[in-house]
Amino acid sequence: MKRENNGVVSKIASTLVDMLFVPKCASCFTALPDSGQTLCAQCRKRYTAERGAYCHVCKKPHIYCDCRIHYHGFSYPMIHVTSYSITRESVSRNLVLHIKDDRLDRAFDFIAREMCDAFNTRARADMSAAIGRWKAEDTRITWIPRSEKAKRKAGHDQSRELALRIGKMLRTPALPVFYNRGRSSQKSLNRDDRLKNAEESFLIVAEKTDIAGKNIILIDDIVTSGSSLGVCAFKLKAAGAANVLTLVYAKTDRRKGLEEETFAFYTDH
Repeated sequence: MKRENNGVVSKIASTLVDMLFVPKCASCFTALPDSGQTLCAQCRKRYTAERGAYCHVCKKPHIYCDCRIHYHGFSYPMIHVTSYSITRESVSRNLVLHIKDDRLDRAFDFIAREMCDAFNTRARADMSAAIGRWKAEDTRITWIPRSEKAKRKAGHDQSRELALRIGKMLRTPALPVFYNRGRSSQKSLNRDDRLKNAEESFLIVAEKTDIAGKNIILIDDIVTSGSSLGVCAFKLKAAGAANVLTLVYAKTDRRKGLEEETFAFYTDH
C-alpha cells in the first residue's frame, strides 16, 4: 500500500510540475505537449532539414563532411553536426544561443546527444579505421574554454558543459587542458587577428601525463575560421598527444564578403 501511495504522489507531483512549468520548445519556446520532447514539430522538421544539408566547403552532408582543421602544416579531422546561420529561423542557431546565453539544460542535452551521435556515426563509417580502434582508457575529452571575462558575464562555459555531458555519454574522461587568457573576443577579429589572438590566448595547464600518448577529442560549440581549434590541436600534439580529433556542433555558414576575410583554416583536403 505504501509503495502504491508513493506512486500516486509521484504522479501527482509530476502533473503539478508540468502544469506550473509548461515544457517549451528549446528553439522557439512554444508549449510542448510532452515534457520529454526538446523541439516542437515545426522546429524538428526545420532542424532535420538543416542537419541533412550539405557542407558549403566539401559539398558533402554535414555528418559526413571531409573538412579538416589546418595549422602550421598539420591537419586534424573535424566532425560536426549542422551549420550555424545568422537567420532567426535557424533552429541550430537558436539552440547554440540558448546554451551560450541562457544555460538551457534541455538544449545542452540535445546538442551533446547530437554530437555523440555524429561521433559514433563517423566511428562506424568512413573514419572507423582510425577512431574505431581508439580505446576508452587511452582517450580524453577536453574543450576550447571561454575567457574568464566571458565566463563571468555568462555565468558558465558552454563548451565545458558540453564536454562533460559528452564524456558521460561516451564513457570517456573529460578534463580541463587549456586556460584562455582572453586577449580579445574572436568574434570581432578578422582572419589574421583571430589566429594571432588564439596563439596568445590559449595556454596548456594540464599535466603532461594527461595528454602524452592519449587520443584527444577537442570540443567546441561552433567553428568559424577554425583558428582556435587549429592552435589548440597543434598545442596538444606538441604536448605529446597521439591523435587529436575536433568535434563541434555547428560550422558557420560562409556569408557574402567573408570568404577570404574569415574562413581560412579549414578545407576539404
